[in-house]
Amino acid sequence: MSRTLTGAEQKRLRAMYVFEQILWGEGCRYVTGIDEAGRGALAGPVVAAAVVFSHPVMIRGLNDSKQLRPAERNRLYSVISVAANGIGIGKSGPDVIDRDNIRQATLQAMAAAVAQLPQTPDHLLIDGLDRIDWPGPQTAV
Repeated sequence: MSRTLTGAEQKRLRAMYVFEQILWGEGCRYVTGIDEAGRGALAGPVVAAAVVFSHPVMIRGLNDSKQLRPAERNRLYSVISVAANGIGIGKSGPDVIDRDNIRQATLQAMAAAVAQLPQTPDHLLIDGLDRIDWPGPQTAV
């Protein structure tokens, strides 16, 4: 853990890794978190990212992107890009949204993000209620 983090920030960040800690304790090495952006815009696109960490990474200010200012999102992207074991990006455009609906387009973007990862995840943690079309273990949170 970084010495530049306050005790409160360290506690907040540790709480964010509750599911990962359980999975790492069960022997999973590549736990992958997946989230989307743009789902509120029915015109699209919807973009999803899958990020793999093999251990807790204490990144100051890490939070849901909707809670952050653009400059802070950019800073965190740079830090996460270096710290992550892998990052995958998936996208579904307006044509997919129109054809399949926004929910299905989101799930397809998430699956595409997982397919872009440099290694096969041991477990997926998906932000939302739905599982994606992927054969491995996954948890919707």
